[in-house]
Amino acid sequence: MIVKMNEKTYAYIYKKGKVLTIDMIIPKGCCGGMSVPQILFKKPDDNNKYISLSYQDIIFYINKAMVFTNDVFEIVLKKTFFINDLELPTLKVL
Repeated sequence: MIVKMNEKTYAYIYKKGKVLTIDMIIPKGCCGGMSVPQILFKKPDDNNKYISLSYQDIIFYINKAMVFTNDVFEIVLKKTFFINDLELPTLKVL
């Protein structure tokens, strides 16, 4: 899998600790379940559920069930007012 990110995203993740766990969660509610990505700035407790990718000094732990377009893992930092948010534009939502 290819890792793709811009310099601002790299700097943000590097500053936050250089380790990301990316998982899928299904929020509980009355309307059924839609998978939503969850991004945590820490190493996962159970490594067996994840693949690890590295990009320069950053390590990503990505849930094995996640599928990305053209096998490209892209992560992008989006800023809205004062809120930083990481997005996964190549993630295929099943």
